[in-house]
Amino acid sequence: MLGQRVCINGRTFGKLIRAAAEAAEPERGAWFLEQQYASGLEVDVVAYTTVADAFSKAGRPDEAEAFLLRANAQQGLVLDSVAMGALSSGFAKLGQAEKAQYWLEEMIRQGLEPSPDSVGAVAAAWAQRGKPLHAEMCLREMSGRHLEPSPSMVTSLVHGCSKGGQTKAGAAFVEQLQKEGTTPTVEVYNAMLSGCARRGKTREAEAKFREMLDASLQPDVITFNSMIDAYAKHGDLAAAERLLQQMNAAGISPDTITFTSLIKCCAKLGDVSGASKWLSEMQRRGLDADVVTYTAIIHACAKKGKVEEAMQWMEHMQSSGLKADCVAWAALINAYAKRSDATGALALLRELAAQASEPNVVAYSAVLKAFARTAQADRVGSLLQEMQGLAVTPNLITWTSAIEACAKSQPRRREEAEDLLRQAIKSGLKPDAKLIRTMMRAVGAPRCMSLCRELGATEAAMDVFASSLLSGLPESGEHTENGFTLQAISARKKRADESKEMRVSLRAERRSKLNKLCWENVGLTTDGLVRVEVQNADDLQQIVTLLIRKVLAEPYFSDLYAELVSWLWNKYQVFPAEGDMKPHSFARIFLNTVQAEFEDLLAKLESGQTGLFTHNTELELGVETKRISETLRALMMFMGHLFLKQLLALRVLDHVVEELIGLDDAARPWPEGYRIECVCELFRIVGCKLDETARGTEMFSTLACRLREINAKYQSLAQPVCSKRIDFLIDSLLRIRENS
Repeated sequence: MLGQRVCINGRTFGKLIRAAAEAAEPERGAWFLEQQYASGLEVDVVAYTTVADAFSKAGRPDEAEAFLLRANAQQGLVLDSVAMGALSSGFAKLGQAEKAQYWLEEMIRQGLEPSPDSVGAVAAAWAQRGKPLHAEMCLREMSGRHLEPSPSMVTSLVHGCSKGGQTKAGAAFVEQLQKEGTTPTVEVYNAMLSGCARRGKTREAEAKFREMLDASLQPDVITFNSMIDAYAKHGDLAAAERLLQQMNAAGISPDTITFTSLIKCCAKLGDVSGASKWLSEMQRRGLDADVVTYTAIIHACAKKGKVEEAMQWMEHMQSSGLKADCVAWAALINAYAKRSDATGALALLRELAAQASEPNVVAYSAVLKAFARTAQADRVGSLLQEMQGLAVTPNLITWTSAIEACAKSQPRRREEAEDLLRQAIKSGLKPDAKLIRTMMRAVGAPRCMSLCRELGATEAAMDVFASSLLSGLPESGEHTENGFTLQAISARKKRADESKEMRVSLRAERRSKLNKLCWENVGLTTDGLVRVEVQNADDLQQIVTLLIRKVLAEPYFSDLYAELVSWLWNKYQVFPAEGDMKPHSFARIFLNTVQAEFEDLLAKLESGQTGLFTHNTELELGVETKRISETLRALMMFMGHLFLKQLLALRVLDHVVEELIGLDDAARPWPEGYRIECVCELFRIVGCKLDETARGTEMFSTLACRLREINAKYQSLAQPVCSKRIDFLIDSLLRIRENS
């Protein structure tokens, strides 16, 4: 049409661009847009956003970003909230939380209103990265803007927590949203159950399942699949089968995922007949088995050493039109390795490579295991070189199997084993107990210790070396090589282990009691903590550190933790200090720790404000700065409640304010936004108490003047250096004081 010089108007171009986007062809959409611009027709931001959104949905947000920035630079495009929201959501879906956060903050900085789904996507990305505090910051942003979370946003957030291994954080978010009036849906519960199943937390999954039923929500096939998967990972076949019966009774048809979980459970137990039975039942219901299903059965056969049967299932899978992946081949190779059939294992590896599939590290490790079982050290080097040529990185199992082949050879290949250990540690791997024991068998315990000391792995070696004395490993006895004896190492290790075990046990007991803290049992928790033995000042420091960590992780319960501190204040024994120093009491250690935490957080924030970074590093720096500033804000909340309990003196608050914003321009003319936010948070809590005394009223009045002065300066700038949220916090704090 364009070749025939037919005149196309803007509406037609718009339809072409939308059609290309719907067909998942963003390049074609971009070409149409360029043609529209070249024709002299006006192109609105919607067209650009449509193309960028198509790139993002195709999993290519980097190209969407480059496309919009190029349009901004060359054609003067002004990005709106939809465009920046598309970029933020696109990066979030790929787990690139820093870039997603950058575009969300850019939207807010320009005074644009983000959608709940955009904020939720960023929160989910942080949760998936295992950083629930960052996700909580996003939710707080939503709450501050009075944005109602959508069901899809909540589901996305919980799913992100589950994928990031933060199931408890996901449950806490749901609980918080429930308090704010949001009712969890079946999809939200499914996301929580999926996370529990993925982490093998069967009891948590059971509790959520009961909670879901109590809420009169109807489980669907995803619900039952998650529960069955949780039991399967735990090896509880009976419970998984009971759930299948409940599923059938509820009229919900099991699918391929259901039966695959049951087959995996049988494979975990080595129950080949059970796995075959469920595959037959699956096929009887007209469901097609996939590669994962067949791989599970091959694993079951491999575990029992049934090579021929495993091979039959592989052939059956291929005859069904399915192409076995590396995982399936590795399972089959492992079956040959367990039977010490190195030739068969290597032949399968070659067959895998011949099918245009590059073998993975699991497949190579299985072949090396076969070499180790048959003491074929001569063949190890060539296979490792082959892995290097294919850019397949060896793991601990790979190196252990290779060294084991050297250890079992007659005579032992000591030099080759040493070279392999050097390569393993040089690659960045930390030796585990199995690798160290294998190395001891290859070169002897003293030489192994010497090597580990030389290569910086002494701690791991000592753990194994000392424990090996009791297990009768060869080479044990009075060795004095490198200036140590086995008896000395054993005694030292035993004392260290006993001390470490005691510390870990006490820490776990104290943490357990803190985890059960609520308003109804503050007294019981206090008594429980006091009853746990405290032998010295280090034990007191451990209690204080645990408590501070809990406070900073759960800032909304800072008033509860302040109440606990008031109960513990004079409950513990006072320990003498060295020289003329003051004795170590709980109160003294606690106050010193709070002060040190404040100074440490402030120092980290100040050291990060250099501005000497590239764009990518600035994004990472900004995220880290925000995380630390949120931690500092949590500490301010806690210190505020400590002041209300009369556990902090007024001079401490005075010092904190001076450090954060200064009380005159000479001290700190342009305090950063996080400093102002921390001060506002602190005085929001202590304001009423301060006005009860003349000195407190004077201090609050001085602070109010300073905040008004800062706010006026910010408002006078053409480009305010402080966000609107900070302006709101200052106005809100001053208005509350004036009204009261």
